[in-house]
Amino acid sequence: MPLDVMTDPADAGAAWRRALKELLGDKQRFDSWREQRYAFAYRVGTLLTEPHPPAPVAAGSVLYGVYLPGTGLCYVGQTQEARRRLRDLPIGESHHLAMTAPPELWTRVVVVQWAELLVRAAERQWVIPDMKACGQALEYLLHCRFHPTINCYARTADGRYRERPPERSKSKAAVGAIEHSDLFRVVLGVWSDLEAVPEPAPGESRIADYSPFGRVVFPAALLDSGDFRHA
Repeated sequence: MPLDVMTDPADAGAAWRRALKELLGDKQRFDSWREQRYAFAYRVGTLLTEPHPPAPVAAGSVLYGVYLPGTGLCYVGQTQEARRRLRDLPIGESHHLAMTAPPELWTRVVVVQWAELLVRAAERQWVIPDMKACGQALEYLLHCRFHPTINCYARTADGRYRERPPERSKSKAAVGAIEHSDLFRVVLGVWSDLEAVPEPAPGESRIADYSPFGRVVFPAALLDSGDFRHA
């Protein structure tokens, strides 16, 4: 366990509340905190979407995963509107993840721009009549492969969580997943390569890494660097 992690969750929760009271103690500090968080989230969103050779702009069909310290991969999602969805991901206005796990703690975000494989992969050609259904099937296969914590539990009407193993799913994505197994193997290779990119060392200026079919962004390293604050 890292030295800066408290062993008692109750103590950690109390320290978290004390820190927030300090950060939000008056209007001036609240405004400063609000502006800093938005500047940080905005910068993460641009890193996740803007073109950076050899990665093109992330604007259409993508798969993405968020990693936390200790937990590892905690969430896998897919979207057909990458620019909107990924920019909102760290802000949290339409996505619950940032409310559950603040983006300041995200160690990495993997984005696989799998639609690029359909037009740029040299080994074979795929014809996908329904991009949304394909994206959902690929997302389901990633859930089965990695069992990300948030995806494997569902909220209940009585304020609890219940386990939701993806292998038990009878959704259309689960039923149709076998049709996309060849594409998934290629997607998984891209994902694994991005997952294997080392995290930046302390003091290192690198905050993202790019490939022709995706990218990996390191939000916690961005926070440490301060390379998001307005002059």
